[in-house]
Amino acid sequence: MDYNADSGLDGFVLDKHLGRFDGGMDMGLFFHDIFEHFFEFTNLYHTSKESQAGECVAMGIRAFFLENSNLVQDFASTNKYRGDYWNILAVMSSQVRETQEEVEQHLADGDEYLPRFPNDFDFRSVDLEIEDMFWMLECEDGYRDLKQFGEKHPELFEDIKKAFNYGFALGRFLFEDRLELIDAWCGKLVDFIEKMQNMGIWEPEYLRYATFDVRVGQRSITGKFWDGEKTHTIFQSTKDI
Repeated sequence: MDYNADSGLDGFVLDKHLGRFDGGMDMGLFFHDIFEHFFEFTNLYHTSKESQAGECVAMGIRAFFLENSNLVQDFASTNKYRGDYWNILAVMSSQVRETQEEVEQHLADGDEYLPRFPNDFDFRSVDLEIEDMFWMLECEDGYRDLKQFGEKHPELFEDIKKAFNYGFALGRFLFEDRLELIDAWCGKLVDFIEKMQNMGIWEPEYLRYATFDVRVGQRSITGKFWDGEKTHTIFQSTKDI
């Protein structure tokens, strides 16, 4: 649990982001951190810091979910007006633009560029069949701007595509046989969040050092909640649910 300066509420935040990112209790945030960033906690991806490349890989995983399930629409849809594919493009475009703006500002100031979130696209691959899936974004508003940006900075543009395509293949590798399992578990998580909100349990006087530990296995997903004094197994979903 961590404090959210924007909303004034406590919420969960990934361990490595404590003090850097605001906590939240939105189902879309849970889905994004647990499933679309699952790879960052495995030997499939190695980076010493938060990486903008990781966000691009996560968007590739989101595209896999969109093409093969209703998980994003049901639990993590972020822009119901312009659509989830537009959002993928917007996220990746903003990541690279932010990096380039930082680079240009540091160079203009005569400083050595030390990025907070390095564009580290050196991730480790397993034996994946990686296809070029970037075509699914070409009809979205904003693609033209990203392509024009890529004409000025071709390496960054190609790195985005590389990370996105890796993410799509990684999503298939990790989750193709577990889509029903994820759907069942997310349904239970939605119920859990609602109960917590109804109880006002998010308030700091109730939870000062709470943690939520999620384990994603081959055949089950477990969520354990530690309230500062003891651990509760909130729910476990299996393929038999």
